[in-house]
Amino acid sequence: MSYTYSKCQSSGDASLGSLSGNAPTTYSNPYDRAPDYSVCGFNVTQALRVNSLVALPFHGNRLVEGWQLSGILAASSGLPFNVSDGVDQSNQLTGVPRPNYNPTAPAQTVNGISYPACNNSPILGGAAIYFNPICFSQQAFGTLGNFGREGLYGPGLVNLDLALLKSTKIRENLNLQFRAEIFNILNHTNLSYPASALFSGTPSATTTLTRNGSAGQITTYAAPSREIQLGLKLIF
Repeated sequence: MSYTYSKCQSSGDASLGSLSGNAPTTYSNPYDRAPDYSVCGFNVTQALRVNSLVALPFHGNRLVEGWQLSGILAASSGLPFNVSDGVDQSNQLTGVPRPNYNPTAPAQTVNGISYPACNNSPILGGAAIYFNPICFSQQAFGTLGNFGREGLYGPGLVNLDLALLKSTKIRENLNLQFRAEIFNILNHTNLSYPASALFSGTPSATTTLTRNGSAGQITTYAAPSREIQLGLKLIF
């Protein structure tokens, strides 16, 4: 069993989907990196791993002997992610800026969706609305928002894999092993990141951007549902 508690902080991240580095254009303001100082994009604060292998105490003939049960439990807190304007409201022409954070924003109905008041609690936790978009508003045109980089954490991950093994000795140096492996045996739903782009439209000093109805929603999964795999292995 292993348990980890850690925290990584930086003023910028290389893209997790490519190898693009922290060039000055990846900062909100290359002359002042303080607003971008936050947790790393790959920061996993808490992680738990439990591995086990148990030889079942069955004795007798070849049919009942040689059974083993193994399992792997993995649990971790979620990864951080950026909440973005979705358009270049800052008029910087590079990157997508972050919005303003309004912790006292009242409840609103946008595009037929009712959002609760922010109450300084942007994370709601459900798949339909994981974070509350009402907690964020567009900043003035040509400026940067006050919300921090990697400002919210995504859903955590919990997964339990189980395997049942049966080894049968055929000869002194020859064994046949049967394996029944069940991945995500609890069929636990592990959610991916929510849609984080808040607005759409053409930024200008005289127009109000349109709120995206999908902002805050989760439509993808971070891990597959239950899978079962059977196999035979000849060991010699």
